[in-house]
Order: sequence, then C-alpha cells, then structure tokens
Amino acid sequence: MEARKLIESDYEQLMEWWSKWGWKFPPLQGFLPDNGTCGFMISEGNINICAGFLYKMSNAPIGWFTFPISNSYIRGEERTRAMDLLITEIENEAKECGIKYLYSCLRNQSMIERQKEHGYVESGKNYTELLKVL
Repeated sequence: MEARKLIESDYEQLMEWWSKWGWKFPPLQGFLPDNGTCGFMISEGNINICAGFLYKMSNAPIGWFTFPISNSYIRGEERTRAMDLLITEIENEAKECGIKYLYSCLRNQSMIERQKEHGYVESGKNYTELLKVL
C-alpha cells in the first residue's frame, strides 16, 4: 500500500466516491486546500482506496483533517489498513508543518473509530456543519 499527494485529475474520482456515499454537497474543487496539494491518496497497485485533506491554519499551530472518503467497492481489512495509512500520512504532514493540534469533525462512525484508534479524543456527540459560498 502506498500514499501519494493528490493531483488535480484525482478530483473527478473523488466526486464519484462522494456521490456514491450519498454526499449531498461534496466539496467544490476550489474549496479544497491548495487545490489538492494538501490531500493524500492511498492506493494499492493501480486501485485507489481512500483519500483525505489537511487544512493548515496560518495563525495557530492547528490543522483540520477533513473530507476523508473511500472507494465504496473496497471493504474490510484492506480499507481499514488504507484508512490507517491515510491518518498516519495526514499526521506526518501536519508534524512537518509545525502543526501541534489536529481537528476533525466527522459523522461516519467507522472513520470516528479509526481516528480514536490513533489517539483522537471525541469531544462531543452532536454538531452542525454550515457552509456559505461567497
């Protein structure tokens, strides 16, 4: 299994994944950090398995790990290993950038459990996500 930085042409596949998982409003490409350069794709062979993004705050040592998504056809242990690698890659990138705190806001219980396995602490049960495109 390998990790790589996302490239612009990955966005089409991410849109397919978000649609397949029922995301009503997947993130617009311009909304993603650095047009994907702070995103990672995990794959095995020529099959992409999952991806996620890291936003880097410029005025505090905080990063936001967000929009984790996976290929819905990959299940079980293979997807678990890929998600673990994704979390590790995001954390390593954050450390290299001087980030000391990673924030994540999720609804997907499986990803919540994956992050807890990596030492993330759940701070609440309910939240509201709001977004306005200016």
